[in-house]
Amino acid sequence: MKKIRPLWVLIGCVFLGASHRTTSPFITPAIAVLEDGQIVTESTDPEAIKREIKNQVKFTIGALNEIGGGAAIESTLHIELKDRIRENTVAYKARLLIAYPQQYVLPQELQVVLPASGSRDGLKSFYDAYSPRCSSENHGWSSYFYDYRPMRCGLSQQAEPALGWRATFALEVQEEHLDAKPETQKVWEDGKYNVIAIFGNTNSTDSTRSAVQFRQYLYNWFGTPIANQMDDHGRFSVQTMQFRAHKGVMVVSLFDLFDGNVQTLGESFKSAFEALTPDADLVAYNGHSGLGANVGALTHMGVFKPDQYQVYFLNGCDSFSYVDGRLAEAHVAQNPESAPTKYLDLILTVLPSAFEEMAYGTARVVLGLHTGSATYYQMLSNIRNASPLVIGEEDNEE
Repeated sequence: MKKIRPLWVLIGCVFLGASHRTTSPFITPAIAVLEDGQIVTESTDPEAIKREIKNQVKFTIGALNEIGGGAAIESTLHIELKDRIRENTVAYKARLLIAYPQQYVLPQELQVVLPASGSRDGLKSFYDAYSPRCSSENHGWSSYFYDYRPMRCGLSQQAEPALGWRATFALEVQEEHLDAKPETQKVWEDGKYNVIAIFGNTNSTDSTRSAVQFRQYLYNWFGTPIANQMDDHGRFSVQTMQFRAHKGVMVVSLFDLFDGNVQTLGESFKSAFEALTPDADLVAYNGHSGLGANVGALTHMGVFKPDQYQVYFLNGCDSFSYVDGRLAEAHVAQNPESAPTKYLDLILTVLPSAFEEMAYGTARVVLGLHTGSATYYQMLSNIRNASPLVIGEEDNEE
């Protein structure tokens, strides 16, 4: 079953070519094009203006979250500056990949009220004007793009909102290949399936409970481990379990972060993680995205080697919005003759991921790569929250 679409995608500064796709049972991927963007700015530096535009367009994250969608800001936002249309206003064009909820028909246009300014003072003023009545939570002015819910307070219906303007994005539906599978023949080619599963919630009780749930799923589905070792690193532990499998041995390294997160655990966590990443087939992070900070910290760690195919499952809130191009760049460095995602598939969450569902979602992905029979569409259909999607499967071998 296929839907046909062409797709460009930027991951960081890496151009991924003229063909790319995403796969998900929950969302419809689309390119959003803003032809007549405008930003109120006092800056004359083009790079500073682009940073302010990024701050402005990030509000599509909260606006789309409100209806069950998301926006890939860090990996796909492309900005072209135009002329000044007023003394303090610059015109621009922007393109980005969005995820639109499948329960709704994809419209031809998407209208979003954005702050008029992306400067510090402009964002603070917009926050003061519309929070908390246009918010889901309150993480402060600098994170208001995440909490922003314009439909909740009727802001979406205002013709000329104070301190904001109505942006109109043209939407271009994109292709999905619903029969794409992970490359499990590469996973098992050395007779081992190596899994790194990290559980790092803010509350230590939440983290340990999720790790216990995940471990129990493994025992229920794969039996008693043939080897089991626990290493205590003080603020986190690593349990290494080996399970018999019909194609060899599955080795699961379970990280339980019970004091801190991937940003704050320092060199001890980095060393333990990077000792395992060269041979890892699946890396699954479960915990707070930290408004992108935790996701960024983890994806900027890791040691990689040539010809090692990997699947990353970033099972935090809105990882689709926050992941950048570092993992693709790292794999390109090891495989310079190959496309950026030839040896990398990314499973990302479009919506916030509930802590109580993280263990089950990650266990489902572990099972999917273990058996090798399911398509990504089938695998993700079994995940019960966060509307995950896959990026990078377009070059997978059948």
